[in-house]
Amino acid sequence: MASRGEFGVRYSTLDQDSDREQPFAAPGSGAGLSYEELSNRVASSVTQINSNVASLQRLFKQAIKATPGSRFHVQLSSVQRTTTELIKSTSENMHRLEGVSTGSMSSATKNRHILHVERLRNNFKSALDRFSGITKTIVDRERVAVGEARRNVSLTRGGIDDEDEDED
Repeated sequence: MASRGEFGVRYSTLDQDSDREQPFAAPGSGAGLSYEELSNRVASSVTQINSNVASLQRLFKQAIKATPGSRFHVQLSSVQRTTTELIKSTSENMHRLEGVSTGSMSSATKNRHILHVERLRNNFKSALDRFSGITKTIVDRERVAVGEARRNVSLTRGGIDDEDEDED
């Protein structure tokens, strides 16, 4: 028996001739995942993306105070890479979910399906926006740090070059 989802909707159908559930297969997915499985994967991934964004925010605050190359910077990069990969796979699953055929569904089931997919899409977009925001903040801060490091290096070089000229 199928479990209930976000709106209390069952995400698979029962075969007319038996009590066996028939999965909704996304066209071209090749995976044969049911609507419920795709829906659960997307919802779980969105939750994980949001969790990773919270981790990135926390790590960013710690990395600002830490020296470059510290474990915070390494963890920050690692979480960013992992989240980017998760976003890619979630996007693919979201596309599959949106491609699930609603042809044999009743009108009420189609409407619930459409609302559920729309809600997942909006949640995914919100998670993407949050990830994009923190990533932009991190990149902006890294640019500032690189600029400061370059200025410090040129000030140091300027002082060394001046001393060398005095010795001649």
